[in-house]
Amino acid sequence: MQIYRLFSIYDRKVGSYMMPFFGINAQTVMRDLPAQLPADHIIRKVPGDFSLYEIGSFSDDTGFMTVHVKPLFICEFIDLLKTDDVV
Repeated sequence: MQIYRLFSIYDRKVGSYMMPFFGINAQTVMRDLPAQLPADHIIRKVPGDFSLYEIGSFSDDTGFMTVHVKPLFICEFIDLLKTDDVV
């Protein structure tokens, strides 16, 4: 059984959350997400406009999904991409 975390990226300029996606945990999402963003992606162009949040979880054993009452802040993309450039 695996519990997957549900994440979403908040766009400050639009004032809304992007389509949710799953990850094993926040650490793996923070590690893997920068590598999945093409160089011309809007998040790379203006990372200060975007934040990563955990919004819930999903159990592949039960099929149940739960959502947090309030999104849980994980990190700012401007900080996440700074560490990506160092690696």
